[in-house]
Amino acid sequence: MPRTKMEKLLLDPEKFFAKVAKEKISEAWTYLAYWALLPSIVALLLVGFMGVKLGGYIAMPTWLGDLLLSNTTMVGAALGTAVGIAIYVGLFIGLFCVAIVAHAVAMLFKGRGSFNDTLKAVIYGTSPFYAFGWLPIFGVLFGLYSIIIQVPAFRELHRTTYVKSVLIVLGTLFTVGVLVGIIPFLGGVFATGYYFGIVVNSIKGIVALMMV
Repeated sequence: MPRTKMEKLLLDPEKFFAKVAKEKISEAWTYLAYWALLPSIVALLLVGFMGVKLGGYIAMPTWLGDLLLSNTTMVGAALGTAVGIAIYVGLFIGLFCVAIVAHAVAMLFKGRGSFNDTLKAVIYGTSPFYAFGWLPIFGVLFGLYSIIIQVPAFRELHRTTYVKSVLIVLGTLFTVGVLVGIIPFLGGVFATGYYFGIVVNSIKGIVALMMV
């Protein structure tokens, strides 16, 4: 079960990754499908609740604006659903893109795992962040922990040393950071999957509007 896996991951990451090394990649995708729902639903509810306020600031044809603004429930439902779906799908795309970069870096440092092993390291390793990164204060801690536990993830799944695992993680962070800074489009994709802080900041902004 995804919930049981999360508990084991948080409590003993080394033992966890040693075990998932033998599982099928489909189980990792199922895990992502489960935990990606949490931030998506949170965003859906918050954006949906603030749909009326946000609707007035979104550019749209006059006839569509009149239609939506005449039905506040429709505004909230439309915006909330759109954001929720974007985050959910974006996590799959973003994490897959990050895995491509991570695998290239792992091969550079003589990693011996397959691309599916890299996918497992990325999907499981970043899960505390994309599942709970939206939480105030604690989100930062989950983000840092997600970076830390990817070291044992690559060590176990790529059968390499701790030093090389650290270099793989740092190399991936650096490469993704460069790509985010250079290519705006890739920046959006990578940010959705890896730098979930953008979503966190969006949610914080919505919460701030609620206080107005």
